[in-house]
Amino acid sequence: MLLIPPEAFGIVEASLYRSNALHPVNFPFLKTLNLKTVIVLSPEIPTRAVTTFFEDSGIKFVRIIE
Repeated sequence: MLLIPPEAFGIVEASLYRSNALHPVNFPFLKTLNLKTVIVLSPEIPTRAVTTFFEDSGIKFVRIIE
């Protein structure tokens, strides 16, 4: 299986990552990270596929906008 990280993915520090928007092609890669929480700082609403992935994977989703 080919693992494709999200665009602009990077490690900030141990167990803390950053990236651009997520897409279904990135889900297998994201599963390998064993994420507990995802914080979205974008004013754009994530797609239903992304929010469903978070729900199905038991990942807490927090969206912070101003």
